[in-house]
Amino acid sequence: MSATENDRLKAALHDAAAQIASLESDLGGAEARIAELEVAAKKVAGFCAQRAEYVDNLHNCAPSNDRDYYRWTGHAEARRQLSQLVGLPVDWPAESDMKCSACGNVKVKLNRRLLCPKCIKNDLSSSVPPQRSES
Repeated sequence: MSATENDRLKAALHDAAAQIASLESDLGGAEARIAELEVAAKKVAGFCAQRAEYVDNLHNCAPSNDRDYYRWTGHAEARRQLSQLVGLPVDWPAESDMKCSACGNVKVKLNRRLLCPKCIKNDLSSSVPPQRSES
C-alpha cells in the first residue's frame, strides 16, 4: 500500500466518522421529536375521548336548560370533528351497544334518555322531555 493510498483511506475513514457523528446527532433529534409527538397524540386522544362525557351531559341535560345543552353540543361537536380529522373512533355509544335502559332490548330508535318508544308509552308516570339531536 502506498503512502498516498493510505492517506486517501485515512481521509475517507475520517469523513465516514464525521458522517456517522452527524447521523447520530440527527437520530437523537428525531427521537426527541418522536417523543414530543407521542405526548401530543396522547393529549389529542384524551381530548377526543372526552366526547362521551359531553354526550352523557347532553342526555342528562334538563330540556329547559338550553344554555347547557348548546354548550355540551359545541364541546361534543368539536371532539367529533377532531376525531374524524385524525382518524379516531367517533361513535357514542357504539351502535351495537345501543340498548333500551328500561327493557334492555337492542333498539334502533331511542330517545335522549335511551328509552325505546314502547317503554316510553308504558311509563306514563314519568314525563319524557322532547328529544334533541345528538352531535
